[in-house]
Amino acid sequence: MVLLAIVNLAAAVLLIAMGVLGQRHALPRNGWAGIRTATTMTNDDTWDAAHVAAAPAFVIGGLVQLLLAATALVLAGNDDLNGAGVAIVFTVVWLVTLTAAVAMAAVVGVRASKAVLVRQQQQLVAVGAHGHSASASDEVLGAEPPGEWISRDPARTVAAIVMALVPAALMMVLRSSVFADLPAKVPQHWGLSGPPDAWVSSNTAFWLGFVAACVLGVAAISVLLVARTARARRGYYSLFTIMAFIASGGWLASALYGIGIAIGGWQSGLIIAAAAVLGLVARYIVPDA
Repeated sequence: MVLLAIVNLAAAVLLIAMGVLGQRHALPRNGWAGIRTATTMTNDDTWDAAHVAAAPAFVIGGLVQLLLAATALVLAGNDDLNGAGVAIVFTVVWLVTLTAAVAMAAVVGVRASKAVLVRQQQQLVAVGAHGHSASASDEVLGAEPPGEWISRDPARTVAAIVMALVPAALMMVLRSSVFADLPAKVPQHWGLSGPPDAWVSSNTAFWLGFVAACVLGVAAISVLLVARTARARRGYYSLFTIMAFIASGGWLASALYGIGIAIGGWQSGLIIAAAAVLGLVARYIVPDA
């Protein structure tokens, strides 16, 4: 797990560096780092536009990798969680989140660079038709389009970002206060109406639920920032947020049983359903533009 933490940390540094440098127009065209396609490599303007647009996806992906690195270090010090099975699951989560971040950055970046390239071609045609000076055309061609990820309603965007992180934050607060002294084992599964029929380490239950809530919350934020249409933003944001709340609700039911509250199958289902409803409500916070 220590090796996985080092790999996660290296990936985080690389992604965040590309995001910050891209946003500041400080990442030059090169053959090894960045979004390297025929469109983005056309000229400096298409390259810069691609990396300005992709900067949020790179930074968000880097933050997820930092979270995974911290989690791997915690798991490395826990005998219950420091096993081959957990390492395999963690590796899969790492590969999925890293691939998703790079793919999202590439899609947004290529889209932005294509928009710049089309505008450049249109301006060249206009320059040829009207006989404008080369200096004037160069100034127009270098103009940078606004970032599509910036919402026209920043207050609702910030509220939606906070809402997506509520499940993970709530789990952390409750684990360090109300549920600080859970027993060694907590329920993992209930029958439809009876008592628990499967048990798991309380640390395992928390960390698996917490990582799931964090990754899903970050996925919801990523969709919120880069989706092209309001329908896509609402749909995918709602899906990821509901799943994040379900992850936290499942852990909450287990923790309540751990502190002595008799929860049966239907009560645990009710808690998870209530958490899912909260995630669904978050859909209506998403801005229209």
